[in-house]
Amino acid sequence: MSQIDLPIRYPYLLAESQAGSWSAAWSQRAIAAVTRLQTCSRPDPLQADTMILVAGALAFAGDVIGDTGAQWPAHQQRERERWLHDRPILAFGKEARRQRALRSWRVRGRGPSIPAAGSAPD
Repeated sequence: MSQIDLPIRYPYLLAESQAGSWSAAWSQRAIAAVTRLQTCSRPDPLQADTMILVAGALAFAGDVIGDTGAQWPAHQQRERERWLHDRPILAFGKEARRQRALRSWRVRGRGPSIPAAGSAPD
């Protein structure tokens, strides 16, 4: 098993992408998203910089997840329906994560505009 196989071995969408021969570009972005999220687990979770790192990694992962629509081939429609049914679970805690990111940016002396909880996937 290569180093890159280990962190991405289990994510559902990546497994479906390999089973369905999804685009290599999407798979590369999914691998990058999983790797970024794994990187977030290393620093101190109470530090403002970590919260900002997590917010960015989740935003990137949300973009990758949002791009799954065109990837599902006809033979994966059952899996696609299951995914669409379960996807709303990802929204749990979204507003709390957004508020933590805003506080972290304020600690760093900045106050960027971060979209409201319902406006973008994460």
